[in-house]
Amino acid sequence: MHGTTAAADYARPLSTGWDSAKWRALNACFKVHRVQCESGRAAVHDLVRRVYQWKGYAAGHEVRPRSMCASFLAVDDVFGHPLGTLSVGFDSGVGIQADRLYADEVNRLRASGERVCEMTRFAIDGRVRSRQALYALFETAFIHAFDVGAADELLIEVNPTQVPFYERFLSFEVWGPTRLNPRVNAPGALLRLDMHYAAARMGRNAQPSANRSVLSSLRAPDRLPRGNSIM
Repeated sequence: MHGTTAAADYARPLSTGWDSAKWRALNACFKVHRVQCESGRAAVHDLVRRVYQWKGYAAGHEVRPRSMCASFLAVDDVFGHPLGTLSVGFDSGVGIQADRLYADEVNRLRASGERVCEMTRFAIDGRVRSRQALYALFETAFIHAFDVGAADELLIEVNPTQVPFYERFLSFEVWGPTRLNPRVNAPGALLRLDMHYAAARMGRNAQPSANRSVLSSLRAPDRLPRGNSIM
């Protein structure tokens, strides 16, 4: 984790005494960091646990080798509070998390020569209703997966009620049926995104650039999905 905020700041709960105006102010003053230290990993774990509990999900998740997983954390510039997190897992000899429920579907992509990756552990504090935070996390993860990981296909497992959002606004398509995910004890559906198609929608044939939003180049939503949806 880059920055100068004390390690303890990344693990403490968000203040419950702030009014809505202060929360709205946070929407415009945050940065996304790649998690690279123990305090950052603790902040990710704590935020995922709290958001999953709020949604009624079980909070367990697989701890993947650090070389195979990159986690990103949106942190407000003023107080150092973690606002949201998203992780990217890359394929390896032990597979990816989606293999547990969707091995056949993932193997179909592998068999066609596609390099797969997945987004997992998406959590945004329920009091932060910011398209900017959502955009920043998704775009950072997309660029990392496409540029650094050279992935061809991006997979996500989402709550079935949120499938239309990801289809309409982010150009995902359903790749696996709804199944009970025992990791979070909730139903989930597998979606895929062709990374090269998404990059082409940005008007590029090469790696995407941070100067242009992946999400706004697809379809910019007026409303965000409510709560956590990526498992």
